[in-house]
Amino acid sequence: MVQLKFIPILPKKAMGIITTSRELRAAMKQETAEIESLFKQVSDGFDETHVSYNKNVSVIGDDLIGKTFTDNEIMAHLNFGTHTRWAVMSSDWASKTSPGNLSSGSGQGRAVVRGRRAMQARGIQPRPGITARAWDKEVVKRRRVPFRKNMQEAIKRGTA
Repeated sequence: MVQLKFIPILPKKAMGIITTSRELRAAMKQETAEIESLFKQVSDGFDETHVSYNKNVSVIGDDLIGKTFTDNEIMAHLNFGTHTRWAVMSSDWASKTSPGNLSSGSGQGRAVVRGRRAMQARGIQPRPGITARAWDKEVVKRRRVPFRKNMQEAIKRGTA
């Protein structure tokens, strides 16, 4: 899950708080949509994966929070990686995705033996884990500068 938290530091002199707040909310909503579209790039590459996104922009206290997340376990395992893999892949295996890359390719191969029980029944040790794709870090890296610029512009519009 990528969570952006923006805590505005407001000047002491009077300004249009309501207008500024409205502009910041709109900018955060747009940023959340941008992040969602980047994650959808990744999820579109999975044939059998159903990804449900929930967008929410809310104000909690003085903090403005925008969230984009998925409840899909496969994407989470790929994003964060795993220590072990309880599957034996075919010799022609090629992953659809690679670390730090938001797009996916065709991939190839299949699981020959899948699951802890199946592997232990055959006396097969777990394989090395899945390398973390780090999509969440890549999204943050891509959006850091545009996010800062968009928030500064929203503050300017709100205080103009």
